[in-house]
Amino acid sequence: MVSSTVLGSGLRSLLESLNSLRITIENQPERKRQGAEPVLDAFLGAANGCADRISVTGQIADMKSALFRRVPADPPHLKVLHEGQAFKVALKRRPTAKRITLRVSNATGEVVLSIPERTDVGLAQKFADSHSQWIATRLAKVPERVIFEPGALVPVRGVLHRIVHWSSIRGVTQAGRGSAGEPIIAVAGEASHVARRVRDFLEAEAKKDFAAAVKKHTAQLGVSAKRITVRDTKSRWGSCSANGALNFSWRLIMAPPFVLDYLAAHEVAHLRELNHSHRFWKITHQLCPRTDEAEAWLKTYGSARHRIG
Repeated sequence: MVSSTVLGSGLRSLLESLNSLRITIENQPERKRQGAEPVLDAFLGAANGCADRISVTGQIADMKSALFRRVPADPPHLKVLHEGQAFKVALKRRPTAKRITLRVSNATGEVVLSIPERTDVGLAQKFADSHSQWIATRLAKVPERVIFEPGALVPVRGVLHRIVHWSSIRGVTQAGRGSAGEPIIAVAGEASHVARRVRDFLEAEAKKDFAAAVKKHTAQLGVSAKRITVRDTKSRWGSCSANGALNFSWRLIMAPPFVLDYLAAHEVAHLRELNHSHRFWKITHQLCPRTDEAEAWLKTYGSARHRIG
């Protein structure tokens, strides 16, 4: 029997659970014992004034090797097959997750499988394989991506505009009318810069519209915004910081004007109520009577705007 004064209560519990292990103690009289809680030198690789050295044999050697063996990293993606099609599923291990969840983003078309910290990758693969048909069905509903290129149709304030590369000489990008009277986005400059120039144009138009909408709503509410920025946000259409800075997605310039106006009203209302309480929604509806209509539009058509550009 190994003395608890030598090994300490923690190691004794470990040994009691491993009945088949053999341990031998080699005394080292030249080192003075310093209490009853030594650190297992050979087993955990640390010395803390321990008077004894533990030499390990048999299964303890195997356990030591297992403890220090590098755990293979999770694969970044899993491969799921369905009726001859192969789908790439991103694998995300989340410490706070309590169950396995599978999602398909309408904005990016990405399939993501989230698993708890201790879930085996093999179980995750089986879960994904068992939902292959669901993945295929959801991906089929994801809107096609629209690239900013000549001939592409891009909505501006809810109206489809055709991109026209009208000159290779650098000039101003602007919305106008084509020869047949159809709405166009006229782009000048090198052809390789068309996509960037269209995006720059849309961002500038979004910032202009948001500035006007915020100015209107802040005046009505008697508050002020510290600054207004537009970005390409994925998880939310807008935000309001505690210091009064407002942030919006530039992609809202592609929505009908009443939707952009609603987002401006929504974030301005946060300048008064930094929450989503009943008081907040009352203010939002006062600033934008079409709040419910705008919410419904975003729920139905909003994700498709992330597939443009």
